[in-house]
Amino acid sequence: MVLKASSVSEWSKVDPDFAEVLGEVSRNTAHLFMGPWSVDINDAGSGFRVVFEGSGKLGMAAAVPVAEDGYFLTVAHAVDTAERLTLVAWVEDADFSGPRQSTPRIVWTPGKGRGPDIALLHADLWPVQAFEMADMPYVTQPVGVTGSSAMMRLAINGTESDLTQFSSVAIGRVVKVGRARGGKQGPAFRLVRHNAPTVHGDSGGALVDKQGSLLGINSTVHPPSWLGWFPYVGVRMSAAIDGVSFHSQAIRPDFAWLRNLIEADRRKRIP
Repeated sequence: MVLKASSVSEWSKVDPDFAEVLGEVSRNTAHLFMGPWSVDINDAGSGFRVVFEGSGKLGMAAAVPVAEDGYFLTVAHAVDTAERLTLVAWVEDADFSGPRQSTPRIVWTPGKGRGPDIALLHADLWPVQAFEMADMPYVTQPVGVTGSSAMMRLAINGTESDLTQFSSVAIGRVVKVGRARGGKQGPAFRLVRHNAPTVHGDSGGALVDKQGSLLGINSTVHPPSWLGWFPYVGVRMSAAIDGVSFHSQAIRPDFAWLRNLIEADRRKRIP
């Protein structure tokens, strides 16, 4: 979390506009909760307060609105085994402006081990501010990430947390853009590695360009951070990836496929 804050602070000195854009799109990133907990939201001034009741494991991830009428992109590993899903997103229209919650419906997921780690959800939350789709990323491109990692303190220290529109962002650069994969029985996609710091809770959050347009969604740390606990492995990995000990990894799905998937679901949902 310290590295995340530092990355934004450093960029703010040379490119304050980018940091401001990132703060704005962070509010549009939704929070996804997994587990046998009830969720209640209350107004808390500039942000909102999330209160939990229940017991057992509580999982947290992020979700990115990709259509105004309640379609959200997130990671499959957050929803495939979840006992219960609750989505909290920022809704804004002429009569109401603030967070609302819903139990989302899973529109599409590849199934375990069968495709990219992405899932499409629909929730009865609208209108939401959908992310614009960005062009293909390139190496050294400045990028920002949004997520829900600020919620991790909640699981450790208490049962409620204040969220503001500027929580959990980081800035870095693209390190590698992978080749296209998939496309036969599922969507084509690319893996995008970058050095903007991410932690648990950022999965499903947005990877954006300097205009705040969507390049992909956060998925994993590459290599996995637990490798650093093994003797010499961290050093070898650092040398193997140009002196950077860990990179974050995002998934960029075929956006044309995503739009077609949403349109097909709309036709079923709205005869």
